[in-house]
Amino acid sequence: MQRYVLILIVCSLVGMPLVWSVPRDIGEPFVGTDSQAVALIATLAPDYKPWISMPWEPPGTTVESFFFALQAALGAGVVGYYLGRRGRRGRRRSRCHGAVQDRRGASQGTTSPSDESF
Repeated sequence: MQRYVLILIVCSLVGMPLVWSVPRDIGEPFVGTDSQAVALIATLAPDYKPWISMPWEPPGTTVESFFFALQAALGAGVVGYYLGRRGRRGRRRSRCHGAVQDRRGASQGTTSPSDESF
C-alpha cells in the first residue's frame, strides 16, 4: 500500500508543472538569474564594465543547454556511484558480521550447513 501512495505522490509531483499554466503577462517565462542580473545591472549602472570576459562563448543556447545537461548527468553519476559503493560496503559488513556469529555458534556445539566448510 505504501508503494502505491509513493508512486501516486511522485506522479503528481511530475505532473503538476504540466497542469499549471505559466502567466501570459510575462515576456519570457523561464529566464535565468544570469539574464535578470545583467538586465538589472544595465539599468542601475549603465557604464559598468565587467572585470573579465569569457574566453569562449557557446555558439547557441542549444550547446549551452547540452553542457548544462552533461554537467547534471556527470554529477548524478558521481552521486550514484558513491551511494552504490556505500550500500555495497554496508551489505558486505553485515555479511561478515553474520559469518562471525555463525562461527561462534559452531564453536558452542551448534552447526549449520554453511559452517561445515570452515
